[in-house]
Amino acid sequence: MNRTEADAIAQAILASATQAQQDRRRALDEKRAQEAQTMANKRRVAALALIGAPLGVAVAWLLAQRLSDGLIWGALAGAALGWASVWLRPVRGPRA
Repeated sequence: MNRTEADAIAQAILASATQAQQDRRRALDEKRAQEAQTMANKRRVAALALIGAPLGVAVAWLLAQRLSDGLIWGALAGAALGWASVWLRPVRGPRA
């Protein structure tokens, strides 16, 4: 085997290893992006539940009902609204 053939074999091995590493990195980046999107969705639901809880308390107070029931129902309504907004929101592509 001469030097040219050895260089060609080495380049082929290195190129396949580099491509495999890039593929693994791309897959990991996609997984991290999906996890970040899931966390953002959960935070949106939690924020709307936290907004709904005091609104439920206010409505319960105005209707002379138990405040704890208003708190629970308000938070549930806010969470339901949050999950509906997550479900109805179109999926966005990666940010440039």
